Amino acid sequence: MLKRNQIAVLIYTIATLQVLGYCGKMWYEGSRLANFLFLNTNLSEATCLAVSKGSIVLLLISVLWAFFQWSPWPFFALACVFLIEAVSRTLLGGEFAVAYTLPAEAIRFVWLFGVAYALLLQRRVDIERSLPIVPFIFRVGLALTFATHGWEALQQHPSFVDLIIVGSQRLTSWAWSEATARNLLWVIGAIDLVAAVLVISKPTRSLLIYMSLWGLITAVSRIIFSPEMGLYETLMRVSHTGVPLLVILLTPQLAPKRSELARPLRFFRKSRAS
Repeated sequence: MLKRNQIAVLIYTIATLQVLGYCGKMWYEGSRLANFLFLNTNLSEATCLAVSKGSIVLLLISVLWAFFQWSPWPFFALACVFLIEAVSRTLLGGEFAVAYTLPAEAIRFVWLFGVAYALLLQRRVDIERSLPIVPFIFRVGLALTFATHGWEALQQHPSFVDLIIVGSQRLTSWAWSEATARNLLWVIGAIDLVAAVLVISKPTRSLLIYMSLWGLITAVSRIIFSPEMGLYETLMRVSHTGVPLLVILLTPQLAPKRSELARPLRFFRKSRAS
């Protein structure tokens, strides 16, 4: 069982990496809010650019604030920025399935609202005193994201098709056909939908480990697809990998016991002795 300070380090690490991803994306492409304001209001380009830079500053200040003071408010501020970015993308439109942006990106802000809620009530997040509602909030965010991505896969999202084709080509020097990519999306979509249902109705450690690994694979695929901007896209999705692990650690029935954590160390010591 991890100590509360170790869980706090994991929470802060996930939040920091996610912030760095959003800041990098905003720096080069502008924030979604700024883009929406520029296209739909009479605000000048300079003003919208200031909004974008201000969003970056707010994110960096919030994550630094959380480092020096374990308070709910920086996490609440981060969650609000990511929520506004998701809403702005929805309002911008112009993309396939953009209407599903809020649930698709739910885990990126829902988990931060959960952390803020826990800290607001008890000033710490640990497995001994974790409010039962907090891991459930995390699970709701995971379910929304997985269900939406599963639905998009079943709808043959063009970006998903491109990720599979380009990724297979760059990893194996042999590009899968579009038909193969589309068939694979049917399988991926069905698995994502099942995972979304199970994480709410019957979460298990195996399921959450799978969700964490799949979140890592789909996040890293952005680097393979776009080496230039892919790193920021990957970091923006770090919660897809980290939050399932937090659910395990914050749920007493799922958290590894001390004896389980000690097994690899005992095995290593025996191997060295032999």
